[in-house]
Amino acid sequence: STGIQIIFQNNVPEGCPPMLASGVKFTQILKNLVLNACQQIRLHSLPVKKVAVSLNYESLDPRLPIKITVLDTGPGVHRVDFEKVFMPLYTTREKGIGLGLFLCRQLATEIGGKVEIKSSYMLTGSEFQISLPGEVKA
Repeated sequence: STGIQIIFQNNVPEGCPPMLASGVKFTQILKNLVLNACQQIRLHSLPVKKVAVSLNYESLDPRLPIKITVLDTGPGVHRVDFEKVFMPLYTTREKGIGLGLFLCRQLATEIGGKVEIKSSYMLTGSEFQISLPGEVKA
């Protein structure tokens, strides 16, 4: 099968303050991260084809309590490239433009958040995390 399973999980505990995360910029960040994960999985023909998106709320981080994790079963990112993948025009795909992850980081900064690689293991996948303030209005 060539299909990629995409799973969405809401891990926000009951009683958390309401979160407002909408708008074009937020949508583009999430779309770019999921699309990038799917492209990497397809490019490397890996046996497990899965992307998990989870929404979490971390009260221990009052400045950026909203955490959205995109975990994939792609080829992974080497630790030395953790920052390089966010640079403009950096790509590992033959027909890639190298703007997707760069735009993710730019847009996250514009709405008061950040995007980073939390972990990555070669040939088993990567975990990207979007951290956002409690209210995103962009």
